[in-house]
Amino acid sequence: MQSIYNSVNSLSQLQRQLDVTGHNIANVDTVGFKRQQGQFASLLSQAYNNQPRPEFEIGRDTPNGIRIGVGGHVADITQQFNIGQVRTTDRGLDVFLKASRQFFVVDTPNGVGVTRSGNMQLSVGDETTLVDVNGNPLLGDDGNPITMPNDATNQRIRQDGVVVASMNGVEQEFGRLDIVEVRNTSELRPLGDNVFAADLETEVDRPLGNLLIEGTLESSNVDLTKEMTDMTITQRAYQMNSRAMSMSDQMMGLVTALRP
Repeated sequence: MQSIYNSVNSLSQLQRQLDVTGHNIANVDTVGFKRQQGQFASLLSQAYNNQPRPEFEIGRDTPNGIRIGVGGHVADITQQFNIGQVRTTDRGLDVFLKASRQFFVVDTPNGVGVTRSGNMQLSVGDETTLVDVNGNPLLGDDGNPITMPNDATNQRIRQDGVVVASMNGVEQEFGRLDIVEVRNTSELRPLGDNVFAADLETEVDRPLGNLLIEGTLESSNVDLTKEMTDMTITQRAYQMNSRAMSMSDQMMGLVTALRP
């Protein structure tokens, strides 16, 4: 029975790892996406004292007895914030953040968050608002959404984060993007749609200068070769545990069929 419990536990944890890998692969083409990594840890193990005479264990370098583990579990799923590749688009509202810990600030339905998606869009209403690819307004360094008149043309974002557009043939500034540098990226919490929640009052700095590369986007940091390799390894482990459970069931069937 113990082998069945071990296999069932391992199968459920391996399924979580497959979900993480599948999520990474599905977002390989998402701008600014950061891959996830599952961290495994051992569960409790059972210790059996198979040697009641300690005088026979003199000189042993490992603890006495036999320890049988009950499998592992996914202890944590962490976000990997290493920077992605630069992809040239020559579009005025596409920008690439040069430093890996820097983010744009957006206002989402779940609260203010940060993102590295640099493919900005324009939302036209009473006035034109700069939004991210999900429609969330980009906030400026004054804490308000960046807006401009609807007849503005040739919108673009400069290297210093200032949004400019042409009005009657004259280029004007319409605010500067709020760009923050997160001190500890492990504190970021996913909000969905490639946006993370952060404490913008105490856990970030606000650098100045030329922080962006115009006309470029950041590719996801997903290495498809590594993800496919991880998926193959996980599938093999899944297959092995399925086989172990099947064999344990067959052995129990043989024991049940024994007759005195």
